[in-house]
Amino acid sequence: MRHFRLYVFGALVLFGAGMWAWSEIDLKINYVPVNGTVVATNQTCHLEKENNFILAREKKSTNEVPCDLATAAVQPGQKFEGYTIEPRTNIRYSYTSPVDHAVHEGETWRSGTPDRWPDPGAPITIYAGKTKADMSKFVTR
Repeated sequence: MRHFRLYVFGALVLFGAGMWAWSEIDLKINYVPVNGTVVATNQTCHLEKENNFILAREKKSTNEVPCDLATAAVQPGQKFEGYTIEPRTNIRYSYTSPVDHAVHEGETWRSGTPDRWPDPGAPITIYAGKTKADMSKFVTR
């Protein structure tokens, strides 16, 4: 049984390393770094609550709502008391594609508080597609 656990752990480590390598290779082969600018950011929140039972776990989640509404909804005596607030930030950015030399826009969703993400107007590095003008990735490192 001890060897089986070791093999399973090793397989999971190899799988994770393979996925990371695939992502890095895809980025190097299909994308080129270009300068971009943050056009707009929009933060929304959803509420989550996890209930642990003896044999099961239940996770409840709401739709995306404005964060000030989510903050008001979790106050004591309100309907969603006991829920946690999970913020998400939508980042829209513009960049000049190396394929057609035109300005394109892209967007990405990121979890976490907005102080981790750039403000509108800030310069950022975008990975633009080498063969498709509208293909891009916003990669944080």
